[in-house]
Amino acid sequence: MPQSVLDNYEKKTGTHVNMTTYSSPDEMIAKVRAVSPGTYDLVVAPGNDVEILKKVGLLDKLDKSKIPNSKNYAKDWLGLSYDKKNSYSLPYLGSYLALAYNKKKFHQSTIILIYLIQSSKIPRLLFPMPEL
Repeated sequence: MPQSVLDNYEKKTGTHVNMTTYSSPDEMIAKVRAVSPGTYDLVVAPGNDVEILKKVGLLDKLDKSKIPNSKNYAKDWLGLSYDKKNSYSLPYLGSYLALAYNKKKFHQSTIILIYLIQSSKIPRLLFPMPEL
């Protein structure tokens, strides 16, 4: 995040932001474990790491009364396996994978691979993949 965004936030709210970055989920967990509880107000972590942080007692439950916009999340983005009740986490980023192909240009083995991906247990959060 550019420093200008943090500076602008501080000017508008009067709240100082002290941001720490990490290069891997393991480094993030190590940084959170190495400091006193309450050092971080917000941790941006991959889903599986939310579960780890929760299990070792490094996350507090969210007070959703202080996050009024949380009611606007699409239901498909909530209740994921690592935090089924979203007691400790809310989605921050998402992405989509789209596959497009020309049936005339691909061999049967490629179409089989696409079918295997399509029929797997990959989460389909908002848009179901069409049948082949």
